[in-house]
Amino acid sequence: MAAGNSVNDEIREQQAKLKGKPFKEKWDYFWNYYKVHTIVTILIIVAVSNLIYTIVTQKDVVMSVAFVNTYLKEEIDSEQMAADYGLYAGIDTNTSTAELSTNMVISYEGMDEMSYTNSQKLVAMTAAQSIDIIVADDNYLEHNMESGLFWDLTDFLPAQTLEKYADRLKYADLPDDDKGEVPYAIDISDSKYMLSDQLPAWFCVVGNAANVDNLASFLDFMMEP
Repeated sequence: MAAGNSVNDEIREQQAKLKGKPFKEKWDYFWNYYKVHTIVTILIIVAVSNLIYTIVTQKDVVMSVAFVNTYLKEEIDSEQMAADYGLYAGIDTNTSTAELSTNMVISYEGMDEMSYTNSQKLVAMTAAQSIDIIVADDNYLEHNMESGLFWDLTDFLPAQTLEKYADRLKYADLPDDDKGEVPYAIDISDSKYMLSDQLPAWFCVVGNAANVDNLASFLDFMMEP
């Protein structure tokens, strides 16, 4: 820009030079001088558009379940299963959803990288109250019994629900509750969704579960014929 000229003066000067020039020459000039600004502007527009879309389309999570050392049957699609639960529980699937974290493996023999990652993920989810139910095997239950992760099911599930599954209850003297032995897990290994012939599967409620109103309905959903 010439000394003493304003930005507008410079623009007018360049426009005058390009007047009558072919489109290619005008385009080359534009691209040479403004391509960085154009790219940055496009990236900002895309980022803002994605953010707005995410906010507008984001659904409320009404149930969050982690399957640890337990597996759904191969033909079960977890997203479809979550949608089916929404219909079963009468949840508006246009605005709400269930989140199923499946096939989370945690081995306590050697604690490989995947096990460590999954373990830390569950700790973070618990701290953020973004996990309500854990369906796990005996090994996971035993290693986390003293952590305060699991809770007395009588604090979360209706009496009629506990009576319905009375022969499936697992009891333990949980830490810090001074109640003695209480039910804290329910055997759902023969659920039509689980690989019940290979691994045990215990339904447990996380102590700080946020979506307590839907716990019983998810249990019944898992155990429906």
